[in-house]
Amino acid sequence: MTPNPDLLEAVLKLKAEMQSNLAKTKNGDIVDISKLPGRLLDLHNQVQNTPEEGRSILSTALEDILAILDDMSGEIQKRYNEISDQVSILDEGSSGQSSPAEPHSNKKE
Repeated sequence: MTPNPDLLEAVLKLKAEMQSNLAKTKNGDIVDISKLPGRLLDLHNQVQNTPEEGRSILSTALEDILAILDDMSGEIQKRYNEISDQVSILDEGSSGQSSPAEPHSNKKE
């Protein structure tokens, strides 16, 4: 038995949106996922109420969405670490310590 076509379309649409959001995140773009928890919960409830015969495809698609979220989380953590490292370097520089590559100077070039 195949799942409800409207529900399958909704799940696959969300999956495509999340794949797009992942690509944007990798490019450093800002994405809004604030409504995602509610959407996921709603879809999960609908999938849960689907007859068992048609649930497999839907469950797999939901698992794919969660995997994409995990990838996004990793990408965000990577960006956070990069920014944190840059801030640490700036903090070191502003505390009077100069790095060998960029000594402090008040001269304008």
